[in-house]
Amino acid sequence: MGTSVPCSPWGRSVQLNSMGNPMKKLMIATALAATLTAPALAQTTPTAPGVQTTPTTPSATNMFYTQQAEWRASKLMGAKVTNAAGETIGDINDLLIDKENRVATVVSGIGGFLGIGERHAAFTFSTLQLTRDASGDPLVRLNTTKDQLKAMPEWQWNPASAEWRTEKLMGAKVQNTSGETIGDINELLLDKDGKVAATVIGVGGFLGVGERHAAVPFTSLQMTRDTNTDPVIKLNVTREQLRAAPEWKWQPVRAN
Repeated sequence: MGTSVPCSPWGRSVQLNSMGNPMKKLMIATALAATLTAPALAQTTPTAPGVQTTPTTPSATNMFYTQQAEWRASKLMGAKVTNAAGETIGDINDLLIDKENRVATVVSGIGGFLGIGERHAAFTFSTLQLTRDASGDPLVRLNTTKDQLKAMPEWQWNPASAEWRTEKLMGAKVQNTSGETIGDINELLLDKDGKVAATVIGVGGFLGVGERHAAVPFTSLQMTRDTNTDPVIKLNVTREQLRAAPEWKWQPVRAN
């Protein structure tokens, strides 16, 4: 007598005659196996051409930034501001970064002595005339007089602002997604229009000795604020990946 074997999930069966032609039984068994596995294969959805899934950890090709930049935030901070007559009218106290990752506002300290009695005025980055001295450091000029600057409304920081203060970002600790401290921010790299292209992170060392530097795109930082509105910065890389990153070194740009 034959043996009834199911050939599909819908309950249909075929009769295999144990006394029949061996070749015929082999052909039936092969067809039966193909039918049984077909539904399982159909459940696998192929990735559409040109569509890539987002990796949980950035790939080596886009994780790190190896280019130079037009301006270094650390060199702009504290730089003297002069007018067209060559008079020093203030110095840069802060650079405020907007949601488009651009330095939208420059805060200048005016008057005072050693910070005492100093007041602050704010103006847009685009109003600055930036050149370099023989060492490559920025020369900052603003087309206004000292009296006009003093007459400007006094700037005060609003804790509810969505902008990021460079003063607070510089030196801030960087953590990975596990909460481990993997470095601190040493530098922000700006293009000629004031957009923040990258962040330079100091890795390892002790009190700056033996520290090496890796640069990552500014957009790769996950930035939130703590209860004091200070920045909390996370980066989705491991300590080992950061230490193995290409070392970033500033190449001085001389005066034109």
